[in-house]
Amino acid sequence: MSAPFFDVPLSAHLPRLRETLADLITVLDKALGPVRRFRKTDDAVENPLRLAAGMHALNALDAARAVHNLSGTDYAQTLTPHFRTLFEVMVKMRAMRNDPKRARAYLESEPFERHAMATERVRKGKHWAGIIQDCKDAVAKNPALLQLPKVNTGKNNPPNFTAVARGLRMDLETLAEELGMDEEDYLMDFAVPSLAPHTSPVYTKTFGMSINADGTATMSSDIDPKLLLIYVIRSSARVGQILEDVLALFPDGPLQFEAEKIEPRLEEQTVALQNLVGKKP
Repeated sequence: MSAPFFDVPLSAHLPRLRETLADLITVLDKALGPVRRFRKTDDAVENPLRLAAGMHALNALDAARAVHNLSGTDYAQTLTPHFRTLFEVMVKMRAMRNDPKRARAYLESEPFERHAMATERVRKGKHWAGIIQDCKDAVAKNPALLQLPKVNTGKNNPPNFTAVARGLRMDLETLAEELGMDEEDYLMDFAVPSLAPHTSPVYTKTFGMSINADGTATMSSDIDPKLLLIYVIRSSARVGQILEDVLALFPDGPLQFEAEKIEPRLEEQTVALQNLVGKKP
């Protein structure tokens, strides 16, 4: 562990942490080449898993870029939704790898999600019949969908396609628990980052920075410097985990080597930051 990490102000650590995140983003971008030009296989299990996981990883790549870019601005607080996306993608990718049936369920859920999201205006519009037909076609390909909870509403009633959508969804909190993630992981990576975009009352005290001599209060939405460092280092950790899963599904020896070269630096920075801020990074 390099001593200089402890000898400079908090703000001085940010460029190093952002550099590590940028390097991981570069490798992930390269690793996703086979997803951008996806080649279907005949494997009934591997094909949907590779496709669904690859789609999630592409989303994570954009989120990681957003975290990296926003962390270097004066409005870094706005990175929290993207940070949360990295956690969600990592959890769902690992859950799909653990149980590939979830990948097929994710891909099959598309028409049913359109059904679930349809407003009254959509239901009265010209596209509604097509949504219903897409749901029927999906059921014809996989009749087992009708066995999901609350889908059958009576002998002479049509299936509840919105219930199919609910039955196929991956519940993030449940999946995180299945993966062995503790309450602190879930709070730090998902629950707490959701507070900022919603202007949670939890932040009412942090907006007040100081009381001025004239009786006014200085208000600011600037992110706490320690919290910003934690967001960046944890983003790097999540990108590393996502990259590991991508390379397991789309093996590439040279890229694996590139990723492994970054790993010791990330581990060193994680331990140093933990000691510096006194929190689990």
